[in-house]
Amino acid sequence: GRGAAGGAGGLAGVQNWFEETYASINASMAATQTANAAKNEEDERIEAEVAYVSNLETQMQNVAKHTTGLAKRNRDLANGLFEFGLAFTLLGQTEHEPLAGALTKLGHTADQLSLLATESVGREQATFEEPIYDAIRMLGSVKSALGQRQKHKHALALARADLDQKKQAVAKLAGQPGKEDRVAFAEHAVDKAKQDVEKARDDFEAVSARVVREVERFKGEKARDLKAVVVDFCALQMEHHKRLQEQWTQLLPDLESVDVGPDPTEYFESPPPLPPPPPPTLAGIAGGRADSFAGAPPSAPPIPPRDD
Repeated sequence: GRGAAGGAGGLAGVQNWFEETYASINASMAATQTANAAKNEEDERIEAEVAYVSNLETQMQNVAKHTTGLAKRNRDLANGLFEFGLAFTLLGQTEHEPLAGALTKLGHTADQLSLLATESVGREQATFEEPIYDAIRMLGSVKSALGQRQKHKHALALARADLDQKKQAVAKLAGQPGKEDRVAFAEHAVDKAKQDVEKARDDFEAVSARVVREVERFKGEKARDLKAVVVDFCALQMEHHKRLQEQWTQLLPDLESVDVGPDPTEYFESPPPLPPPPPPTLAGIAGGRADSFAGAPPSAPPIPPRDD
């Protein structure tokens, strides 16, 4: 008998557990639908801010990616300038003066440019790259705050759904004889659910107000910070390229003043004209026949014919 009673009690407990679990799942689903469906003006504004922050985060990550790539290329440029300068310094050691000095100066200038490029990369990282990554981390915090508001909104909807469920339980028990104790317990549960709703509402309103303030503050600070970052970057580039130009400007006159002697190709480019040939003489006519005529005695007169 006790086993049968215990079995019946166990089955009843399992059944109650299933009913409570089923009711809890239904309440959670209803709360989710309510949280997603019931949107007021503030909800729509927050959703717009979420979309803005998500898009901004994507674009900032893209900027950070290319900023890192630019820094890498500039470091490679600094290394390339150093190797370029070393090559010309060694080339200058194989030449004679004054060309040797000019090549060595070019090598030293390239080495100085390498130092300037390395310095510029460090300053770019401090004034541009790192602030960009800081802004991305701040965007992550803003997204987390917006997510907390959504969680509190869902908790409020869940508390309201639970209150409705407990009110329905009281209504089902009301008026049933012998269920007075259960009715009292159910009414107490309703009072507790009302308190939970009030607390959830207070928490949600506090979080929502704080999130709105933080988002507005972030947008204002982000605009000022981003402006400062790009202005500093432009100023840094102007200063860096001015220093590069100064190095080349100092080098160019030294290279142009190097005297390496006359151009060995100038005689071949425009050779002097050949002198005109001498005028022809009798000595050059008929293969020299005129020379024999000129030195021979005069010819005898022709012999007249004989009269027979």
